[in-house]
Amino acid sequence: MTVGYLALGSNLGDRLENLKAAVAFLNQESRMVVTKKSLIYETKPYGDVPQDNYLNAVIQIDTDYAPQELLVVTQTVEKKKRERLIRWGPRTIDIDILLLGQQIVTEPDLVIPHQEIAKTIVCLDSFKKMSM
Repeated sequence: MTVGYLALGSNLGDRLENLKAAVAFLNQESRMVVTKKSLIYETKPYGDVPQDNYLNAVIQIDTDYAPQELLVVTQTVEKKKRERLIRWGPRTIDIDILLLGQQIVTEPDLVIPHQEIAKTIVCLDSFKKMSM
């Protein structure tokens, strides 16, 4: 099994319930288990689109999915709960693959480590404060 980290965010609807539902869906995967969850943070949105603040969290997973397989899983979970009206706009759920073991992936639809990981203080702080 490989240890990975996923970032979750929501700023539409019941944000906390959206995060909980995403974790529950991910935990139902037979080839993945959520092993740790960070604290939940409220953050301001990026970009120029006016929108409400996000609730964000980071989860640690153990998985044997390859990077592209994990991307399909996260996108499937997003589609179950996701409403996104415009690009970089508000959304019910967003799931980003931050890290997946020591793997480095640079593909048109997937970059690991995530391109914005160093800029996202929530991610860095969450790594430090992982709790069960």
